[in-house]
Amino acid sequence: MDYYQLLFAIGPVVLGIYYFYISNYNYWKNRGIPGPKPGLFLGNFWGVITGKYATATVVKNWYHEFKHEPVFGIYEGRAPLLVINDLELVLRRSHQGLFLIYGPRTSNREPLSQHLFLLESERWRPLRSKLSPTFTSGKLKEMFPLIVECAGHLEKFLDRVANNGEPVECREMAAKFTTDVIGNCAFGISMNALEDEDCEFRRMGRKIFTDFRSQARIVCRQIAPSLIKVFG
Repeated sequence: MDYYQLLFAIGPVVLGIYYFYISNYNYWKNRGIPGPKPGLFLGNFWGVITGKYATATVVKNWYHEFKHEPVFGIYEGRAPLLVINDLELVLRRSHQGLFLIYGPRTSNREPLSQHLFLLESERWRPLRSKLSPTFTSGKLKEMFPLIVECAGHLEKFLDRVANNGEPVECREMAAKFTTDVIGNCAFGISMNALEDEDCEFRRMGRKIFTDFRSQARIVCRQIAPSLIKVFG
């Protein structure tokens, strides 16, 4: 098989994939809804997936660009997502929009993804009613001393590294502090992540964001969510 035959064989497949992914990128334009221009395959999330920007940063930039619009549209992969600016619309519809968009993508093979941010309304409501008593004002007040205790450990850690003149990786330090707070408040366990370099909880948390399979799963969920259902 020469190069021309290979080109004619592969060309239609590549073009088919290309047009498949761009075919939905006029969804919001056809409905008269403004929004940032999407990129191929990853829609408006190229900067997030490549690690150039945090999700909060790109959402803030979109908000400032379209803050005078009641709503604007973005794309996660091929999927159109509606972002609501109007407070009245947020009060009436915000939870439905998020869960209807993400709910079908939640795989039963990922039990940790069965949480409020990713569930559709049918499962979201009963779970919310079960979790709401956990976050009453009284329960939050009970968590406060635990957070103060973790903050005290962080203060001692900073004093030590400052006295020793050691360099500090601030992102890792903040992640360890967060791990300690979550461990104390959610599980009632003293993680000691700030002092223990081999803290298992911190290792698992780090693995979520650095493991190739985890990153591949995140990208796949955004650009080809149907594959998650097939391969898990």
